[in-house]
Amino acid sequence: YIEYDVTTGRFYVWSSMTGEMYIFRRKANSLEVVLEKIQRVSELYGKYVRSFTIEGNMIHFPCVHASMIVTVNKNNFRVIARNPVPLSMAGMVQVTRIQNYYYLTVSTDINFDQKAATIVRARSLADFGKGNYENINKLFGGDGAPYYIEAFDGSYYATVLRVNGKPCVYKFDVQNDTLTNIQEMCR
Repeated sequence: YIEYDVTTGRFYVWSSMTGEMYIFRRKANSLEVVLEKIQRVSELYGKYVRSFTIEGNMIHFPCVHASMIVTVNKNNFRVIARNPVPLSMAGMVQVTRIQNYYYLTVSTDINFDQKAATIVRARSLADFGKGNYENINKLFGGDGAPYYIEAFDGSYYATVLRVNGKPCVYKFDVQNDTLTNIQEMCR
């Protein structure tokens, strides 16, 4: 998984099983990208983490095998928070913040059963583990495994892999924490 951090001008590249983040920078006056350093989150070694989200000076890692969202300091990669999630949501793909909510896409439960696939949102990362979340999966077709939510050109896009294997993208807007203008863009 790769994310560009505009505040540092760096590309962050995550190795999904080794707990390593490869940080690349663009070489001055060049199109070349070079490896600047490798940071490690030792407690994520050997645990499946599909993605990460940079939020200010923090990075959130939804860790499948630990059934928790691990948050580290972006500068030194020290763990600053561990927020458990229910085993039914352990197969997390991505957590992302949109306005005042964290959105969590879940493709399976802890046993990799896709029947648990859903999209939920909560006011804080701790709320997922406390059961204080809203299931919004029905807004995105209600079937299939949701994966990534990305922002582009003022809107958001959620990718959902349908039960029949066909991917579907939903375009939507968020106004005052309300999802609006949801458009299914499936073929």
